[in-house]
Amino acid sequence: MNNDIKYSVETKVQNFIRKNNMIESDDMLIVGVSGGADSICLYNLLISLGYKEKMVVVHIHHGIRGEEADRDFLFVKDMCGKDGVKFVGYHFDVPGFARENKLSEEEAGRILRYEKFDEVLNKYGGKGKIVIAHNKNDVCETFIYNLCRGTGIKGLTGISKNLSGIIRPILCLGRDEIEEYLKSENIEHITDSTNNSEAYTRNKIRHNVLPYLEDEINNNSMKHILMAGEELSLIEDYIEKQTDKYYAETVVAEDDKAKILLEKFIVLDEYIKTRIIRKIFLNLAGRLKDITRIHVYDVLSLENKEVNKFVMLPYSMVAKRKHNEIIVYNVNGSEKDFNQKHKDEHEICDEFRITKEMLESENLFEFNGYKIKLEISKASKEIDELNECILNLKKEQKTYTKIFDYDKIKAALVLRFPKEKDYIIINTSGNKKLIKKYLKEEKTDIEMRNKIPVFYSGDMENEALWVIGYRIGENYKIDDKTKTLLKITVF
Repeated sequence: MNNDIKYSVETKVQNFIRKNNMIESDDMLIVGVSGGADSICLYNLLISLGYKEKMVVVHIHHGIRGEEADRDFLFVKDMCGKDGVKFVGYHFDVPGFARENKLSEEEAGRILRYEKFDEVLNKYGGKGKIVIAHNKNDVCETFIYNLCRGTGIKGLTGISKNLSGIIRPILCLGRDEIEEYLKSENIEHITDSTNNSEAYTRNKIRHNVLPYLEDEINNNSMKHILMAGEELSLIEDYIEKQTDKYYAETVVAEDDKAKILLEKFIVLDEYIKTRIIRKIFLNLAGRLKDITRIHVYDVLSLENKEVNKFVMLPYSMVAKRKHNEIIVYNVNGSEKDFNQKHKDEHEICDEFRITKEMLESENLFEFNGYKIKLEISKASKEIDELNECILNLKKEQKTYTKIFDYDKIKAALVLRFPKEKDYIIINTSGNKKLIKKYLKEEKTDIEMRNKIPVFYSGDMENEALWVIGYRIGENYKIDDKTKTLLKITVF
């Protein structure tokens, strides 16, 4: 029976490797091994299939789980020593790296891991593959996670088998097959205590959502998710080819800007337009992290705006309407004197959205000549001390610096000029006052009432967070339950 399991799993993986042209005869294999069931299964299968001499195992100590992480490091190192497999280990302070670079610990760990994988591959000649131990269950978990979090087609295409020098030979195995194989061969592995923690969203999907789908909805749920991902991958490939084709016809690209030729662009299907805009963002910013659907449609909206209207975007990008084109450019590039330029031309930005994702990567923005600085911090002080701090700001007449309860802001921050129905909550009873009426009562010059910028919380269309230079909305003030502070300075 044990031999049957061993033969079945090894044959399945070997056929999968061959079918997808994963390994060439002169490839070195840089194998990521954590010590967990998946990576230990991968490690042993590669040895059994005759790849031992090609292998270099890389283990990363992330500096997160203390003695448990020390145990994992020694386990993998000792295992490689006994088997005569080349081993390279690294220690990192992933939490520190994450803080310094405003990343999640998961993203920070991934960046450091792949940097070292590449480094080791180059050390051994640069010809080869990075080998990762993802399996079928990982694909399903990623599909559900991305679907619930919000994603486009690309986010539902699953995990690539063989792309850009990274291969995943056990993507053909389910987690039950992996565990059965390890048990049948009496292969020891490490269990990461965080794998069972319900604090992590992926663990909730792994332990609760997928089993429920299989047991209560359809026992082929995982199979169907995998099939859907494969079909969406084919669709994504086709759309990408169409995007490339129409991008070449409708966009004139330079180093730090891109011109969208509206005569040709305007007749395209809306979805292809959005993909072209995302491709522009990727070319100018070098990445799509923090780029949301809102930013794409902000640019698309310029099709129907008058000349010189513009929108501000993450990574110091701006999109501007011209006569027969939309120009997307980097403020730090070809339009260095953007502020002076837009003042001279009397250009006005209607609305500027600052998403929570944007705040994680930058904290200084511009809006119609105003500079906006946003700082997030933990509320380490008692409420009395915080109120005293706010009182001092008032005494110093710092009317352009305010402190808010960040957790009460449920969506993006929106900065724009007031509209007719806009209001502000003026007391704890929830009484509203129209902003234009409030400004009139404050004896604000009539010609200025439409020119004072106002912050709004993106989930509340007309409720003001802060009328800059005046008061803040009652719903966003700090209280004794405040955990996170948002300090906004306008200058």
